[in-house]
Amino acid sequence: MTDPTGPLGSRLTDDAQAIARTATIDLGLGYPQLAHPPWLRHLLVAGVDPALAYSSSSSWSAAADAALDAALLEAACRCLGVDEHHAANGLVTFSGSVALDRVLASQLGVGGSVVITSPSVDMVSAMISEHPGVQAVCVPTTGPGFHLDVDAVAASLLADTRSIVITSPDNPSGNIVVADQMHALVTLAMEHDVTLVVDQCFALINPHGIDIPALAEFATPGLRWVMLWDTGKTFGLNHEKLGFVFCSPEVLPGIRERLNVLQYDVSRRQKLLFRAVLDQAHANRWFDELSTTVAANLELVHQASLDVPLVASSPDAGSLTLLDVTEVAEGMTGSVFAGVLLADKGVGVIRAADFFHPLAPSGVRQPEHDHFVRV
Repeated sequence: MTDPTGPLGSRLTDDAQAIARTATIDLGLGYPQLAHPPWLRHLLVAGVDPALAYSSSSSWSAAADAALDAALLEAACRCLGVDEHHAANGLVTFSGSVALDRVLASQLGVGGSVVITSPSVDMVSAMISEHPGVQAVCVPTTGPGFHLDVDAVAASLLADTRSIVITSPDNPSGNIVVADQMHALVTLAMEHDVTLVVDQCFALINPHGIDIPALAEFATPGLRWVMLWDTGKTFGLNHEKLGFVFCSPEVLPGIRERLNVLQYDVSRRQKLLFRAVLDQAHANRWFDELSTTVAANLELVHQASLDVPLVASSPDAGSLTLLDVTEVAEGMTGSVFAGVLLADKGVGVIRAADFFHPLAPSGVRQPEHDHFVRV
């Protein structure tokens, strides 16, 4: 139990301390619980007491809070390999989902349309649907590998298009928007006066060593742009996470205004913890270690798929792969197959159908994609 004689926030309960010492990377129900590296376990144990004390302290000034925000955003820039000056136009959010939702809200408050790709992050079409009068124009990616077609994106732009929203590496295909495509998207956005939004939550997981362009490094004067990243896909810290927004000065006030509707601020404890986590991850080359682990796991999946009628995708990056379970699922949909795996085998996967968004104007998802699961 907490020592009642100690100052508020001076220590954790015994149970919480034990959790911190034995913490694992929590990927969700049915997923393997991976041990934290020693440096991260040390941060969780040794760093959380003072962080709690700071959170309850009344001695913090506005200047101290601003300095902490700047240091945290700069640490994220270093991890992402983008110039630290982008921290000046950055925001910290509860999560990547909150960041994406608030960015969309800032763009769609006056109606219009937004171009998205399919497949892509599962909640984007649902977020757009919450804005009356806004149309989501869905551009299907091409071929069995679900590759981005920039020409198709260009052909989908309407007179009232406000934004283009893509993911790189893509969730769930793992495909990367390469440099030539990023240049083309930047040119397209500037020519049509739309905001380019790129969600890059998997950008630090690079099992094949392929260059993963960051939108911030392609930003030019006059481009309205937003780059998103969050810690959840890289550090599965038992649901503790932060989201980050980096953007052009023109769109920053609108995003901040919408963000303030949802969150007053992120706790100092979270900011202090993740500033240390990001600094130590960069110093300890954690992203290289994680990418090596993912590469080994992808090879295991590939080898296993050779022995059963199972087709595994070959993602460019990210800690994920798509499995076509048509032959092994015996007619089951991806969602039913995922439920059977979890119930019978204790293995967690997600049906991939949610990542394939309805194609306008039918509003119906493509049924042929319901036999995929995301691992």
